[in-house]
Amino acid sequence: MKNIFIATDFSEASLNAAKYAVALAGHFNSTIFLFNAYQTPVSIPESYIFFTVEQVGEEVMMLLEKEEKIISRYGMVPIEKCMAEGNPVNTILSEATKRKADLIVCGMKGSGKILKRIFGSTATDLARQTNIPLIIVPENTPFHLPDNIAFASDNKTIPGVQNILTLKQIGTQFNSKLSVVSVADDGANDSFEFREKFTDFIEALQSMKPSLEALEGSDIPAVLEKYIKDHAVNLIVLIPHEHGFLSGIFGGSITKHMSFLSDVPVLILPEKRDEA
Repeated sequence: MKNIFIATDFSEASLNAAKYAVALAGHFNSTIFLFNAYQTPVSIPESYIFFTVEQVGEEVMMLLEKEEKIISRYGMVPIEKCMAEGNPVNTILSEATKRKADLIVCGMKGSGKILKRIFGSTATDLARQTNIPLIIVPENTPFHLPDNIAFASDNKTIPGVQNILTLKQIGTQFNSKLSVVSVADDGANDSFEFREKFTDFIEALQSMKPSLEALEGSDIPAVLEKYIKDHAVNLIVLIPHEHGFLSGIFGGSITKHMSFLSDVPVLILPEKRDEA
């Protein structure tokens, strides 16, 4: 994992995510790109305030320098500051691609009843649109070695081996234990079928000694939350896609009980990654 790209908006949530990213980078000797996507404010007629692009850029650089000083205490890794004007999500993904980022890290703001109150709209849209692995870090969660990882599956989308490089790198570096957790309605979770579907995935991650957990229950968020708490999971892995309960998470339809998402970092693995 050579390059880790931090998307910051200078909030407390972003600062915490940046600390997490630097601590993680220290274990991989990665280069950090500390990035802000800014938009030039429009003039305000009532007060006759107007900011030029140059003024905004200067202010952003000052904030990047301030944040760099803080996060550099969390790991001895090179940090490059960068910024660009534009829509946050599009600009983050474009600039991360230009810098050959292996991982994007951003912050998660607080907790709430729907995903946008938990993740914030930028993180939510990044999770939906990214073609680069993404870690979303809760605002008040410090860095812990990700040595107990749960991959949450809806038993519909099976991750391809090419999509799991980041997960494998983390698992190898931290000697992590991996649980593959599927949740379905009572009586609908066939453990044999589940194992058959995940054969290639399990074989590719043998070094993590993965276990398969076929759980049953009609309240999927509640079942997941109980499992995560009972097993002290410190990294959740999700693949968002167009159909299935994970798309519900990212569409907000079943998030009212997803309070655990405000406590544990989430690794988003894109279904497809563009070829370099």
